[in-house]
Amino acid sequence: MKNITFFCLLFCLLTTALSAAADGVWTPTDDYFSQTDCKELERNIFIAAGEDGYATAVNNPAKGKTAAVYPNGTEFIVDYLCGTGDERWGTIHQIRLRGENKFTVLPAWEAVYISQKDLVRAFDTDAFSELHSDRIKPFDPDDFDPCTPQSFVIYSYPGSEVQLLEVTEDALTEYYCFYFSEDHYLMTTERIYTDENGVRWLEIELMKPFVRGWLNYNDLTAADGD
Repeated sequence: MKNITFFCLLFCLLTTALSAAADGVWTPTDDYFSQTDCKELERNIFIAAGEDGYATAVNNPAKGKTAAVYPNGTEFIVDYLCGTGDERWGTIHQIRLRGENKFTVLPAWEAVYISQKDLVRAFDTDAFSELHSDRIKPFDPDDFDPCTPQSFVIYSYPGSEVQLLEVTEDALTEYYCFYFSEDHYLMTTERIYTDENGVRWLEIELMKPFVRGWLNYNDLTAADGD
């Protein structure tokens, strides 16, 4: 009887821990964020575009002390927009300098803010879809199981070298598909794009963290031998 009770307790603790890990979405931990009205963004890729050729990042917009300066063209993942009216600030989660193909993640306790006035939206999957709508076709989700233990890279749009996220086999088996696959935290958007070279790109969406981009479907099917 004691063994049964112990294993039941262990199962409950494990389930609680997994749920907490899933809800551990990146969020700044500073006082400004906790005391300010902040809106979560879905289209969250922006580029530095300051009038003086750079964008200034601060630790706390209320104090205005410079934390870093980024040249125009630097790309950011901005998960939240904080403030009201003309005084809105983007929380800088990830940074990609020109010439790099990956973003560098900032820990939540090192979060900085950049004024919305110094940011413009980057060319992302939504902009790509509007531009190439004639090449985007419906895709049967039954033709691809994202939970197959095979790593893949999510790019910002087809043909781009900018990697939004690398989904490893460990991440699939131990996180997305071990516990949350039934809740659709990893799924396709049922749209596929074929470029002029015949390469097929499948749009995919992840939750917690939220990432929406494209994977090279030809690479996956080649690895499967199809």
